[in-house]
Formats: sequence, C-alpha cells, structure tokens
Amino acid sequence: MKKRPTLELIRENPLFSTFTNEELDDVLNNLNYNLRTYQKEEYLFIQGDECNTIFLLLSGTIEVQKIDPSGKMLLLMDVEKDEVIGAGVVFSGHDRHQMSAFAKSDIIVLEMEKSSVLMLCRMNENFLELFLKSLSGRTYMLTQRIREVTLKTLREKICEYLYSIHEERGSLSIKIPFTKKYWAETLGVQRPSLSRELANLSRDGLISMKGDLIRILDLPEVRKIALKS
Repeated sequence: MKKRPTLELIRENPLFSTFTNEELDDVLNNLNYNLRTYQKEEYLFIQGDECNTIFLLLSGTIEVQKIDPSGKMLLLMDVEKDEVIGAGVVFSGHDRHQMSAFAKSDIIVLEMEKSSVLMLCRMNENFLELFLKSLSGRTYMLTQRIREVTLKTLREKICEYLYSIHEERGSLSIKIPFTKKYWAETLGVQRPSLSRELANLSRDGLISMKGDLIRILDLPEVRKIALKS
C-alpha cells in the first residue's frame, strides 16, 4: 500500500483540524518531531524508561500496561487512533514512565518533545484546548481504571463487566470475546482466580456458563454488585 504524505496523516487528527494547509506545512518545517512506525507487539516504552516524548497515535491501537509491586502485569486500557499518550508524565515533571505502552497492531505515531507541544499550544488555541481535554480525559480514565483494578473485589469487577455489556447490548447472554487468560490480566488476577470466582457466581445462581458464553440469571443481584461503590 502506498504511504500517504505526512501532512495528510497528521491533518486527520482532530488536534490539527483548525490549522490551514499553509500553517500546518510551516509547523512541520519548524517542529521537532518524528513520524514513526511500530510493528505489532513492539513496545513504545517500558515502565521505568526515561520519559521525554509525547506520542500522538495516528493509526492502530496501543495497550497500556503496569507492573504492580508483586510483579503482576495489569492491563489498564487501550489507546485508540487520535489519542495522546505520555503527556501526563512529561508535563508532571517526572522523568520515568510509570507504565508500559505496547503496540496491539501495527501503528504509526507522531513523536514530539515537550517544547514542540508547548509551541503548538501557543500557536493555536484550538490545539491547546483539545490537547488539555485529551490529557485530562486520559488522566481521569487511568485513575478510574487503577481504582477498579486495585480497590474492587474480583466479584465486583466481573459483575461490572457483565452488566456493562448487558446495558450496551440489551441481552442476558454474553459471549466473552477473549481468552480467560487475557480477561484475568485485565482484571489484575491470575486465571485460576477468575475461573474460581466465575464458578462461585454460577454456584450462587447469578450466572450460568457454557464455554465462552455466559448468561446472567439474576440480573438485579448482578446489577447491585456491579454498581457497588
């Protein structure tokens, strides 16, 4: 497939939506940036690496991971096209990444230093507003995700997931779209712990299971557990 020009790839991102072609061309001629491709399963950075770069995802999906003090890997969230990653650490004054970023697919990112982002913020008010919105949203989502992984019980996490899918699709039958190993990692537990709690939920009459299909049997109780604060 023929590669599209850099200008077109970057223009598709909402952060640059109000720049004219001439302005964007001038910015790229003076901006200290790198347009880089990462292959699937390649790490952009690893927890503990030096942090001085902000990443703007132009295509593909990034998975954010964190190793807890016990050495267990937590899958925190996915970063999708047009989102920013790394800005929170760079602008916080910390010099080391607190998490790892893993390419779930082949990706293209625009890599910029802090000084380049500050220059863009001074040049374009819309860029500044959207960048701050993205940064705030990402910080909030990570805070919520870490809270879910570390503070909620495993039963609460499972019921929260099942109830959210029920709310989205309106069905009591839910086909789990990933392996139990992956699901366990997103919940911050080992696979045997997940299997044991699913068996407990089945024994208590809240769900039934057959392969990768789970059916909610007691919706009021699942909802009560899911919404428990």
